Amino acid sequence: MLTANFTAMSNPASCFTVFDENVDSLALPEQFTFPFYYKPHPLAVVAAQQLQQQLKKLDKAILDTDDIDAGKMFGVLVVQNQAQQLGFISAYSGQIAGIDEQLNFAPNVALKHIDDAVFSQQSQIINAINAQITALENSEDYQAIEQQLATARKNYEQQLVAKQQAMQVTRKQRKEQRQTGQEQLNADDFEQLNLRSA
Repeated sequence: MLTANFTAMSNPASCFTVFDENVDSLALPEQFTFPFYYKPHPLAVVAAQQLQQQLKKLDKAILDTDDIDAGKMFGVLVVQNQAQQLGFISAYSGQIAGIDEQLNFAPNVALKHIDDAVFSQQSQIINAINAQITALENSEDYQAIEQQLATARKNYEQQLVAKQQAMQVTRKQRKEQRQTGQEQLNADDFEQLNLRSA
């Protein structure tokens, strides 16, 4: 079960929707399902049905937009808030004018850089780190180290193969010595040979 942390959101309560019906009889999932082929968990089904009912109650002006007519993807994520209250977060793809004023949707990521200074600041940090990584990967020092590593790996593989082949030859020689000794030596001398070739 995912426990959501809403502290980073400016208005946590606006993103969380409590179940209308009692869902105490439905067990919480132990893990996320495979995203491309699965049977939805009963709690997710209840959340989706509740969202569908909420969408039906929207103002006609919102429902009649080109965005809705062309097809719009809505989703739900069942969560517990910090008070261990069970509910869900709902979201939609793209943009729908006016819908956030009537339903509890998660913030639109596409517009977050406009409204959220913290998000913008963190994005700048991430972009700077990515630029440093790109610069390092393209630097002459990095390329030289990569070449040295490739050469070292190749040498290691060659040495490993040579060592394995040498061990096979030595093992074969010991086996041949034991076979010859068994045929030509007495019991005591053969035992000494086994000890030396062990």
